[in-house]
Amino acid sequence: MQFLASRTDFDELSDLELSILRESWRGSTYEEIGQKCRYNPDYVRAVACKLWKRISKALACKVTKNNFKASITSKASKTAIQPAVDSVVAELLLPKLQSWDCDEEVVTARFFGRCLELEKISHWLKETNGRMMIISGNGGIGKTSLAWQAIKQSSEGFDFVVWRSLRNAPSLEKLLENLVGFVSGYKEPLLAESLTDCIRRLTDHLKLKKCLIVLDNYDAVLDPEESNPAFQKYSRLISAVCEEAHISKVIITTRQPPISSIFKRIDHIKNFQLGGLDEDAGKNVLQGGNLQGSDEQFKRLNQFYQGNPLLLKIVAASIIEIFAGDIDTFFKQESGLFLGVSSLLNEQYSLLKPIEKDIMILLAIARVPLSFVELHQKIYPARSTVNVMQSLELLLSKALVEKTLRGFTLQPVLMEHVTDLFIKSACSEITDSSSNALSRFPLVEAQKAEHIRSSQRRMLLVPLLQALDVHYGSKEKLVERLNILNDGKRLHNELGQSYWTANLIHLFAHLQENLCDYDFSGCAVWGACLDQVPFHRVDFSGAKFLNCIFQDCFGQIISMACTEDSTKLAVGTVQGEILIYDKHGNMLNRLLGHSHWVGALAFNPAGQLLASGGNDQTVRLWDVETGKCVKVFAQRGSYVHAVSFSADGRFLAFPDVDSCVCVWNVIEDGTAFCLRGHSMFVTSIAFHPQGRWLVSSGFDGGVLVWDLADGESKQLGQFQGAIAWDAKFSNDGQLVAVAGSEGLVRIWDWASGELLHELASGLGFVMALKFVPGSPLLAAAGADGAIRLWNSDTGILQKCLLGHRARVHELIWVAAHGHRQEPMLVSGGIDRELRFWDLSNGNCLRTNQGFSNGVWSLALTSDGRRLVSGHEDGTVSWWDTVSREYLYSFKAHEACIWYIALSGQERWIATASDDCTEAVWDNEERRQVFRWRCPDPYIRTLTFGKDDQFLATNGEGGSLCLWNTQTWGQQVVPTLHHAPISAVACLPPNPKWGDCVWITGSFDGSVQVVHHNDLATPRLLRRQGMPAHVILHHPTTKTLVIGCSDGSIELWRLDTEQPYAVLQAHTGVLETIAVHPHHPIIASGGSDKAIRIWNLNSGKCEGTYLGHSLNVTCLQFLPNGTSLVSGSADGTIRLWHYPDGECYRELRLPPPYDGMNISNAVGLAPSRVTVLKMLGAQGDPAGYP
Repeated sequence: MQFLASRTDFDELSDLELSILRESWRGSTYEEIGQKCRYNPDYVRAVACKLWKRISKALACKVTKNNFKASITSKASKTAIQPAVDSVVAELLLPKLQSWDCDEEVVTARFFGRCLELEKISHWLKETNGRMMIISGNGGIGKTSLAWQAIKQSSEGFDFVVWRSLRNAPSLEKLLENLVGFVSGYKEPLLAESLTDCIRRLTDHLKLKKCLIVLDNYDAVLDPEESNPAFQKYSRLISAVCEEAHISKVIITTRQPPISSIFKRIDHIKNFQLGGLDEDAGKNVLQGGNLQGSDEQFKRLNQFYQGNPLLLKIVAASIIEIFAGDIDTFFKQESGLFLGVSSLLNEQYSLLKPIEKDIMILLAIARVPLSFVELHQKIYPARSTVNVMQSLELLLSKALVEKTLRGFTLQPVLMEHVTDLFIKSACSEITDSSSNALSRFPLVEAQKAEHIRSSQRRMLLVPLLQALDVHYGSKEKLVERLNILNDGKRLHNELGQSYWTANLIHLFAHLQENLCDYDFSGCAVWGACLDQVPFHRVDFSGAKFLNCIFQDCFGQIISMACTEDSTKLAVGTVQGEILIYDKHGNMLNRLLGHSHWVGALAFNPAGQLLASGGNDQTVRLWDVETGKCVKVFAQRGSYVHAVSFSADGRFLAFPDVDSCVCVWNVIEDGTAFCLRGHSMFVTSIAFHPQGRWLVSSGFDGGVLVWDLADGESKQLGQFQGAIAWDAKFSNDGQLVAVAGSEGLVRIWDWASGELLHELASGLGFVMALKFVPGSPLLAAAGADGAIRLWNSDTGILQKCLLGHRARVHELIWVAAHGHRQEPMLVSGGIDRELRFWDLSNGNCLRTNQGFSNGVWSLALTSDGRRLVSGHEDGTVSWWDTVSREYLYSFKAHEACIWYIALSGQERWIATASDDCTEAVWDNEERRQVFRWRCPDPYIRTLTFGKDDQFLATNGEGGSLCLWNTQTWGQQVVPTLHHAPISAVACLPPNPKWGDCVWITGSFDGSVQVVHHNDLATPRLLRRQGMPAHVILHHPTTKTLVIGCSDGSIELWRLDTEQPYAVLQAHTGVLETIAVHPHHPIIASGGSDKAIRIWNLNSGKCEGTYLGHSLNVTCLQFLPNGTSLVSGSADGTIRLWHYPDGECYRELRLPPPYDGMNISNAVGLAPSRVTVLKMLGAQGDPAGYP
């Protein structure tokens, strides 16, 4: 910059010219520059041509795009500026400090006139008192283009510039989440709050930072009925933005100005009514074609169409096609004398051939640009390539279709017009059978990206149902009509080749119609979303499935790995399963062996071996081809959250006993190294790309880099009071990135030990890191479900990917395949979602929704007549233990409910979930009373105490939180623990300790006692040992029962505070303990699937109850002591007679496809059939197995 500034008027270069210089230095093509800067490549090329001439003149040598870099370097080397060349290059390569974010491609290749309008907007942007501008005008008048040009030219001085299109009517909650996330740097919680709080958060940022926000196509969220909830919500946003003082600006573009009284009473709004183009600009638009006429005729034509650019383009195309470009002949025809947008569009549409109408309908349904290949594949009945190309060219020439960098699409006014026509046609098919729109076109496309499907539901399916609701007046009458129509189509054999069945399923799903026992036998099921609602006993026998999506069979995702060639993807779940998929998402194998969470996975470089580590304290090696376990490293002394192969596949590293790292020689089948340096168990291990070094992090917060040549280590850093959860080398091996439990990501130059960046999300646990191949980008994800992309060179947050509803455990990369040219980021979370992301735009391309409804928590009412259970999908269910029947359920969380507690008077139900929230519910009114977000991702405790006056939970950094149940105020109790709390119990008043006592256990192995009357002075009961999973008090024996992670149970006498027995209860992880209400008996359950009955006096096992197929997660004795209730990860609740151990009842919620008939169905891959049967489907499809 310094060099160029000394030779030319460099400071006067436009933003686009600066981008051309910067990207040309990097070697980008004009097409790539256009895509990044959102300009037409031809326009970029034209601007660049003038720029090269300008620089050539200043440097007295010919400068082109190809020799630009060499010319600057050569010239600089001959001047005194040589020392500054490196800084010049750095400045060219650095992006502007201003943060831009645009959610769609804005096409502005040809922009004419509007100088006065641009000047007015520019002046308003510089004013200090204006807060909002509403740019209104007819469809096609150029509101979007004007707003885009204005912010491109006059947005300097703003910290953030945000462009959001409302064309697809996003919910205000989603929009606010996106806006607040961007302007806050995604450093705030993304969990749902009240709308008032969300709006307040946005206005708070508008006060602190100078933001320019453009909301394009605002009319999409307007509604003639101002009582519409969506309209009212947006009105609240506008009101808040305009009434509260701030330093930011908001621009709205809309065809019809909002008429609500709320807009009439608000100051600080500038209404800008956009008129047509002036005479010269209008002539420039018309002269884009081969029109012939006098200046007066061009002027008259511009006046006839009120200077509307879209109408001028359309009519110009018609004059060229029909009148050979002669304007005079056109004026002699009466057909030229219509003024309205709707009238012109209707006439143009009516003149189209059927295939041309089909193309426009498909583009309107798609909502986003389509490539030619995508468009051609969607046309039904199929047409030849030549036919489609010719039709598309004709539509382009008529200005009815636009070509963008991403494909073909419609202008907003055209898209809305065609959408309305399609909805009317679809409505006619249902009301009077006068159309076949729903048979020929989809309302929702299952295979499209999630955000597109959401748009299709909002813009197509919902308006259709609203129109039908007006016609029929009730849901019942509409459902009756749909069933009659469906029966008629079946009778006339119209369902064999049709979108009708898929559309019907989508309509019923949105209406929340129970689809149980429906008959879709023999129907074509094209592009149906079959992953959203249950299909219990639905008959799909003989159905023809095509491009449908179903639920998958995995539960909460804890770990993932991918082979280097991306042909296989492994997923580890909380149930201990490992599922192997191919690159198309087909399940290849299901590996069973771990009895608990699969915490880590890694393929060897050849992809022949898979290493897995689990919470069952084992490491396993699997033969990928056969699916057989070839080696087990048993009892590693702690949970195994890390496994890693060296780059040559020779070594495998994993945590071992005594918090060391074991490096195993895979070739020689023996230990190569045992690396000791951590004081608590190891959480992450990664080999350097060259294989000589290894980085490890641990529960102790330490980050160590090991030299495998001598086994020595150096400490990079220490996360004080936090866990160093994940550590990764960069692709070039120069950097080490480490994620911490306090929300920090630290990046070191590990060779020098220099801390380069400390990236703060402020959202608690960061659990997964992944460097982007061939890029400095670092992906980080954790407790809030967001995935952040940081530039590891600059420390700048580049993008945030939103979609997961709860904690993300793992990130991997999958190489490009098919038509994709870039690799995809894949994320797995405890919301049972596997998401595939497109980093170029931040959109989720595909979501695989898993199903596993394990029972993880239980509570009984005081009389034992009712049972409440917490499930893996976040639901709370009630059961009658007398009639042994299901009562009802409600959705409480977005992820697994680990703990449920009933208050003594049963007024409250408290739930703790893996979505990092705890909630309290009113038992009688079935409403939420209170919700709290825990910064620790593992909420391990939940119990009422001190006569229900307090609810105890674990807090941040090993603290104990006590919630006052009258005010729901929080009291944070410091502890002596050095790791998060893993268990808590409240002991009633007793002679030894007096008043209420809280006992807490920690992952560091310590157990402490704190008196409620003296919370400031806790004392240790046990300093070290295995982490306590469960702490209970047995009232009749005055025994403290401590269940440990290694499967043992410690028995402590309260009077002496000493252990008197250790029971080796389970071979795996101990999950739960229940205390008998009358006898010195406890029951324990673990990952070995067994329930064992223990006598506390003798220390002997008096019985083993078997029947669950997965780990036993929760136990409760009925108050009378005659029955034991157990819950399991296998999804069942069992009632057992005590003491004989007879299981007399099994309760379970049905899986999504329970009893669904797929006999003789076609279009289902064998792997899909396997999954469907695992989820309850019955019958064998055609050609299966």
